[in-house]
Amino acid sequence: MVSISIPRRLPVAILFASAILTESCNDGLLHPPAPAAARVLVTASMSRSAIRSGWLEAFNRANRLFVRFRSGDVVRLEQEMPFTPSATEAETIVRIQVPLQELTESMSAEVELRLGDRPLFRATATSTLSSGAPTRIELPFVPIVDAVACGSGLVQLASFGQTLQLSGAALFASGDTLREVPVVWSVPANSSVNVSETGTVTALRDGDAVATCSAEGVTATRPVRVLAVVSSIQVTPATATLVVGTSLTYAATLFDARGNVISTARPLTWSSTNTGVASVSAAGVAIGVVAGAARIDATSGGAVGSGTLTVIAPSTAVTISSTGVTGTGATLLGSVNPRGVSTQAWFEWGTNPVLTAPAVTPTQSVGSGTADLNVSTALTGLVTSTTYYFRVVASSAAGTVRGATLSFRTPTPPTDSTNTVVTQPYSVTGTATPNGSATIAWFEYGTSPTFSTSSRTAQQAIGGGSTPVSLGAQLAVGQSTTYFVRIVASNAGGTTMGNVISFTTASQPSVTTPTGIAPTQYTNCSRAVAVSARANANGLSTLVWFEYGSSASLATYTETTRQTLGSGTAYLPISSTVYGSLVYFRAVAANQFGTTRSAIQSTFSGC
Repeated sequence: MVSISIPRRLPVAILFASAILTESCNDGLLHPPAPAAARVLVTASMSRSAIRSGWLEAFNRANRLFVRFRSGDVVRLEQEMPFTPSATEAETIVRIQVPLQELTESMSAEVELRLGDRPLFRATATSTLSSGAPTRIELPFVPIVDAVACGSGLVQLASFGQTLQLSGAALFASGDTLREVPVVWSVPANSSVNVSETGTVTALRDGDAVATCSAEGVTATRPVRVLAVVSSIQVTPATATLVVGTSLTYAATLFDARGNVISTARPLTWSSTNTGVASVSAAGVAIGVVAGAARIDATSGGAVGSGTLTVIAPSTAVTISSTGVTGTGATLLGSVNPRGVSTQAWFEWGTNPVLTAPAVTPTQSVGSGTADLNVSTALTGLVTSTTYYFRVVASSAAGTVRGATLSFRTPTPPTDSTNTVVTQPYSVTGTATPNGSATIAWFEYGTSPTFSTSSRTAQQAIGGGSTPVSLGAQLAVGQSTTYFVRIVASNAGGTTMGNVISFTTASQPSVTTPTGIAPTQYTNCSRAVAVSARANANGLSTLVWFEYGSSASLATYTETTRQTLGSGTAYLPISSTVYGSLVYFRAVAANQFGTTRSAIQSTFSGC
């Protein structure tokens, strides 16, 4: 008997094979015995106290025994027969016959315990069967996996990175579990989940997947779905400022409970808490309506994310006017309303009507109020007779706005010339042309040709025409002095001076009287005396006369009739009559520069 060792605690099928030999004679010769059918006993048993309960349960459900013998590729015997497990540990024996073609023959044996036509256990072995003696073959049964249970229903994962443990079991055809047979799990590449061999499934991204469990080549599947539930929403931008009439597109980032970003589409609703200030479209585009504050909400499922929005209105800018325009300067005026936003203001100006690349004035802060505020700035360094354009500009976070473009023209300075100086008294004439702007004119004169020190006549308004205007003035001058004089005219375009002329003033008159004048006539001791003298007008209109009296000092005196001497420069005789018994007298000459008196003379009284 040949024995094959097998592990303990396994069901065993034991085959006993014996060949029945016969003898026969042919033509009187003795021949070897011809092969005969072998008698084989199939014995199946299981130790109920040591075997695993799952195997025992399946073994107890077996009701068929299948046996196959092969010699090489030739099937010598294939037979299925009823099988009833022993209710005790006694063996269950089935008898079969295996035909032999040789006295000794190598055979492969295959035995299955079945439940109906579905195998529960299988055992195989190869042994040499010899005729005339039974052969014992021990075959270890191997359990047959008929199906794999992977669980039922859809496995759902609600966040990326979430894990679940899947369970599976290998099953006999009887439905009993093969507890010691491992079940291996897998998913196709690029699935929405990952799964370990032991069944730990991990969500990777949204999507449906199929997890496969397998045991000894038998497979089953279970559907898995990843659909991350929105737990929180981040709205971008979190805070924003929007100008009235402009738009801003918001974005919403969805997160699951583990903080993972959900990149696939989810139902999303946008809303504004103050539609009067800002509206928002279904696509998350907010539009500023009026200045104010609103909250922009994004809602998906039960999650809400928000962003705060401040709507601001652009400042207003109104160009008002220009004032104080001169030939070289002007003051620009405008009005700005910040409309609640911190605002800066300035003016743009230049000679280009469309203010391409304009000059700009220094920036002024006008605050963040809501009232109109006046702004102004002074321009200097302008050119006369030039048209300038300007506008006020206001800038804030809401944008930059410009007022209307206005213009002004710098005036043209007057033109003037000094004409002549007329003596007695000293006066000067000149002409000035206003050149379209209200003009005043005067004369400037002094003893310095550079007018470092000078006097000026009263200003005279000569209008704003475009033709020359003549004017004159009296000069207050001293005697025997050289003076320089010019006309000066001024308007918004500037101040101009005429040509300089010079003159020398005359002096006060000279006068002398002769001595020893004899009386020419007397009456009652009172004489009428003819007196005479000489006087020089020194170029100015001069008056002459005599002063006489009885006092040697002429503390009191009487004047003769005043006479015109003229304005020559030569001595001329003058004469008059004085009265008295003893007369003291002197000659007097006077012009605009002063009065000159001669020495006191006297006459003799004969009474």
